[in-house]
Amino acid sequence: MSDWYYEKSGDQVGPVSEEDLRAAAINCEIREESLVWNISFGNTWKPIKYAGLDNLIFGAPIKPIKPVGPPPLPTKKSVSIIDSGMSDLVSEVRNTSKKHEPSAKTTDEFMNSPLTGILVGRNFDLFRSRWSHILKKSPGGPGKLHQVSSWNEAAFIFTFIWFAYRKMYKLAMIFLIIEIFLWISLNDAYMSKGFIITIFIVLMLIAGLYGNSIYLQHIFNQFVETNRISDRATAESIALSRGGTSWLNAIIIMVGALILKILLTLAIGVGLNS
Repeated sequence: MSDWYYEKSGDQVGPVSEEDLRAAAINCEIREESLVWNISFGNTWKPIKYAGLDNLIFGAPIKPIKPVGPPPLPTKKSVSIIDSGMSDLVSEVRNTSKKHEPSAKTTDEFMNSPLTGILVGRNFDLFRSRWSHILKKSPGGPGKLHQVSSWNEAAFIFTFIWFAYRKMYKLAMIFLIIEIFLWISLNDAYMSKGFIITIFIVLMLIAGLYGNSIYLQHIFNQFVETNRISDRATAESIALSRGGTSWLNAIIIMVGALILKILLTLAIGVGLNS
């Protein structure tokens, strides 16, 4: 029975049968973020992953419902999703599968949304000012954010601690692992200490020059996900848990790194004396 409607590139498609909807999912015409509707949803379009349609993608049948015309598509929620990458170590964003690239309309909504303020937390006005500069300078649009530098002194000085503080945990771990490796290399008699110190400085410069751009991409990805949730209270609750800052995480990773460096130094000292 034809009782489903779905969004495709900002357009409404339907009515379609459950088999047609299944085929669209298999052919990657719709994803778990795509909006769908049937009579049971009332006046609300829902993303597939919040509509209880996981069984549809894996082939389980859906109980048919009497077809009824849907309400208008929620235009404020129309955003384009693309696979975009950050090409260097600077942008961990490339290492995380699918990324979001904003349209001009979505960018305005993102920059002025209370949801963005919740996701950023402290110093939102400061970051909004820096991000406006980045978006204006970005060659080819927001998909080229990794090519735009914007100085962040906190990221330069604290590197992995700053990333942990801003809840970018994957990048925090990447920078920490590199720094630990360089720390170990300082005790290697065959490695030039000047070269290792140079790498340290380069790592700090990367964090300082591109920290704002990476953080912009990180927050925008979070914004797209939470902004799709129709219930504002739920969206804000999720944004509050995912975003903001965390002194606790920053302190934990800082203390952990310090303890690890001490243990490695002691272990290397014992090895040299044995």
